[in-house]
Amino acid sequence: MKMRKSKIKNQKYFNNVRIVPRGAAQILFFVFIVGAGFLMHASVASAARIYMVRQSGGVGVGDTFSESLMLDPQGVSVNAVQAIVTFSSNLVLLSVSDADSIIGEWIERDATTTANTLRALSLAGIMPGGYNGTLSAYWSGARAGKIVTLVFRAADAGNAAVGIADPSVLANDGQGTPVAVDVVGDLFTVMAQPAPMSEGQQPKFAPVDVVPPDSFVPLVASSPALFGGKYFVSFSTRDNASGIVGYQVAENPALVAPADYQSALTWRNAASPYVLSDQTLRSYVYVKAIDGAGNYRVAVIPPSPVAPGVSPWRLLIIAAEILFACAIGWCILYWYHRKRYAIR
Repeated sequence: MKMRKSKIKNQKYFNNVRIVPRGAAQILFFVFIVGAGFLMHASVASAARIYMVRQSGGVGVGDTFSESLMLDPQGVSVNAVQAIVTFSSNLVLLSVSDADSIIGEWIERDATTTANTLRALSLAGIMPGGYNGTLSAYWSGARAGKIVTLVFRAADAGNAAVGIADPSVLANDGQGTPVAVDVVGDLFTVMAQPAPMSEGQQPKFAPVDVVPPDSFVPLVASSPALFGGKYFVSFSTRDNASGIVGYQVAENPALVAPADYQSALTWRNAASPYVLSDQTLRSYVYVKAIDGAGNYRVAVIPPSPVAPGVSPWRLLIIAAEILFACAIGWCILYWYHRKRYAIR
């Protein structure tokens, strides 16, 4: 029988091993490299970014400038963020504004001094419903959103820094899963002289804010886990022009007309949640929100119609117990009279 000699390069299998042509192997290798690179890029892009954006170019001694703390979730739905903004000692923090902030409820927003050469601002807030980025008709896709804006004055020449420490971002997955975070601060040099304006540049004037903060409804509540079970009031609102700079609370047993808010009430600086002085809940509670321009809005909570510690359900139970006791008493009297007249 005539045997036809086969060539290995034309066979599909050799010793039960499939032979792949060189061109196909190169294509598969290329696809593998591209896929691995795509997966690596996707894993890096999934990390949220917190970074600083300076609103001016050069900074000189005496100049006032702003730094915005931004959050870019980069495709991840998040609902909580925490960070400490640090700044060098040659910068003076003038104000903190949450105008146009993505934060729906602030948990912490206090300025503290941590060292002689470093100051810090602790920030923590939540975004109910989650945050995936800022959408607008003026651009495609989602962009980073502003957490807060800080206004500084450059006091001394030299190197300056506005950094970010201890960042934390939680996913909006119902479990508070931590999200990887990349941070970028701002390093620059403060010149000995005020920074000159470029040719054609005009000084910027902030628009006059005459609009009070948004309407809000404070909530009175109590919890065994907070303040030893005492009653407190929680509150929060927004101001898209100059931002909220503070809150004040007043308690009064009588209802005060809006025209007498300033003269008839004793206001105390407050932060949410605020423990009420009148734990009997028989006083009107006034909560004032103040924006950066001095405008304010007051929300009023009337006295509680139910005594503290007695819920409406408890009142219903007490009423049912009284009715049941009356019914038992009536049955006893009825049985007693029937027995008495039956004997006669």
